[in-house]
Amino acid sequence: MGLGYLASILRSKGANVQIIDGWLGGLTSDEIVDSIARLPVPLWIGFSCYRSNMARAIEVMQLLGQRGLQTPTIAGGYGPTFHPDEFLNAGFDVVVLGEAEETVCELSEHFAFGKLDLSDISGISYKHDGKIVRSGRRPAVANLDAIPFPSRDTIRASLERRSAVHVLSSRGRPSLEVAALGVTLPAP
Repeated sequence: MGLGYLASILRSKGANVQIIDGWLGGLTSDEIVDSIARLPVPLWIGFSCYRSNMARAIEVMQLLGQRGLQTPTIAGGYGPTFHPDEFLNAGFDVVVLGEAEETVCELSEHFAFGKLDLSDISGISYKHDGKIVRSGRRPAVANLDAIPFPSRDTIRASLERRSAVHVLSSRGRPSLEVAALGVTLPAP
């Protein structure tokens, strides 16, 4: 659901977003990388990460690098929020801390147009000159009605597979999904 919310907010800003759900699709790490490699060159690639899928997310991120994809990688979710240093030391370029709807929009502007410096974006950790930098915490979204409903790109696959469909009754509940976003933005 987290990636569905991020896809919706980015799409509302004109971004082209592709969700690749490795868990639901039963994809191996190589198949996730193949799926990402078939996309138009993304502006950045985001990973929904938890402690339980940390090793696999790192493996996919490293495989992308081995294949020569120089696209920035962003880790978000429960695991990176509470263990950002581990994800940054593993090679992710940016870790999003907490809610990400506003943060991913600002990161997209940073990567696409250089309008914002990473130090101006709240709610992230990143490395600068080999040292980990933590920006200030971004306040939680006060008006949840301002956030578009989540995109349900994978709902058809979930129904065909007769898999459980996530119902989000609160924000911040961890999940076991392994998925990635590929994001591109239109020119300003």
